[in-house]
Amino acid sequence: MNLADSIKQAQAGETIAYPGVGGSALSMVTERFSVVPMQDGTQVTGIFTLKNETEGVLPVPSLSAGYQISQSTLSVNAADNAAGSHPAYLAGGESTTYSFTGTLPKGIDASSIQLVIWEKASATASLPVNVVGVPSGTGSGSTSDGVYTSVGRLAFKVNSTYRLMTESGDDVVMSEIEVRNNDSKVVTLPAASALYGGLQIGSYDAPGKAIYLQSSPLLNPGQATTVYVYTKLPYDTELAGGGNVYLGATDTKTTPAAKTEWIKLPIGAKLSAPAEASLSGEWMINKNGQLSTGKVVESKVYDVGTQKMMAVRILQTNKATRNGSVIPYIGYAADANGNVWTLKTTEETVKLGKDGQELTTLWATLPAGVSTDDWRFVFGSKLDADVFTDAQSYAFAVSPEAGLTGGQISRASLYPYNITMNNAKLLLNGNGTYEVSFDYIQEGQSGISGVSKNRSLQLVLQDYNDETVKSWEYALEKPQAAGTGALTALESGKTNKMSIALNAVPDLAALINGPKLAVYEKFEGGTRLIGKISLSLY
Repeated sequence: MNLADSIKQAQAGETIAYPGVGGSALSMVTERFSVVPMQDGTQVTGIFTLKNETEGVLPVPSLSAGYQISQSTLSVNAADNAAGSHPAYLAGGESTTYSFTGTLPKGIDASSIQLVIWEKASATASLPVNVVGVPSGTGSGSTSDGVYTSVGRLAFKVNSTYRLMTESGDDVVMSEIEVRNNDSKVVTLPAASALYGGLQIGSYDAPGKAIYLQSSPLLNPGQATTVYVYTKLPYDTELAGGGNVYLGATDTKTTPAAKTEWIKLPIGAKLSAPAEASLSGEWMINKNGQLSTGKVVESKVYDVGTQKMMAVRILQTNKATRNGSVIPYIGYAADANGNVWTLKTTEETVKLGKDGQELTTLWATLPAGVSTDDWRFVFGSKLDADVFTDAQSYAFAVSPEAGLTGGQISRASLYPYNITMNNAKLLLNGNGTYEVSFDYIQEGQSGISGVSKNRSLQLVLQDYNDETVKSWEYALEKPQAAGTGALTALESGKTNKMSIALNAVPDLAALINGPKLAVYEKFEGGTRLIGKISLSLY
């Protein structure tokens, strides 16, 4: 049915009487429109309000809507984003608001679009009750005024969209959508499990997942939170011209569960790039109740047999005015040749006190023969198994190392500590043992959580031929509670001693000709040589 201009009864923003219900008992107004150019068409949303102007109780008519083009036979149905929120009756002075959204072909002049409101008259027939034209000049792309949903009026804005790599060969496209309560009442967001979202690329629909981190589902008027919508795509998928991210809610009370799409917004042709992280350069995370700073404090390479392990350490500091949770960092390492490896992490599920600190290590073990040159660590705050936000990109480079100075190890870095070892000796005791002794100083900040997780010092006594005579392993920090198999720590500011039985030395002549103490940092089965100290014989 082409209504064209024949029953155009009102302008946008004009309140008129609803026909057929006792004259002016009900009033209606189409408050405003938004017209958003999309990759696959033109999305139009009209906000329509029905109000009881009497002091009595009136039934709410069953309404539907569609959009048509003036002087054309083209029309499309419109979905009500606020479906499920309308009462059966309105008391005196009460109102209910509808948010009708439809998608028309691309390139349509907005001023030719008309919203048609229909009332269900019978099981098979509906009658038009209102036609409102979209005002000339209506545009574009923002829902800053708000969209009426089943939970209230919400405003949406795509703050950023990232394309993240995975080891599996898929890429993750993740959009951060700001959701703001533009209603005059407290809004309760649906449970994260009831939200759905995805990405539309032309005619291709890639369903994904929608989640939010805020612990409370409540939003006060004017308050905003972030909902993350992500989907996995084959890594060679082109996003020419961008795409449209969509978000909606599922009503689990209906059978089958009814889905209502809230918004569909363009992500833009140019995606967001991770922030560039540098050694000791600080960043801040301040969203979803998390307030924390982070910085890369150390990056090292370890040997794991014939393989190389790259590790980056991140220090995070809680900046909330009370205790906060450790932010779990995850990510991937990628090189210039297209290799991608998932980063493992020493993630700690602990609370941090005010100004408390946590050291997190991210690492990847490369196949034998693969160089550690030209790699980037891309990481952020964990959302899901392969998905993170507040993305940082760090060009991997080994952080500065302290060398041997005059036959001693001087202030070698094992963040957050610097260690010094000198005055090293090998002494033959009269009881048939050799004693290795050295002065040890460990400087630095203590009280940082996660420092010594899977991390230790390994001391190896070697002979003239670099063959191992005996090795010892020590905790980097004193254990909080001694337990079976717990490592002891070296004593700082003291002379530390270790012994080996004379009959346990495989080649005594080689040991006497050139005894050395090799000092390694050990982490997750890998070792990093800090230095070798020549031992003086006594």
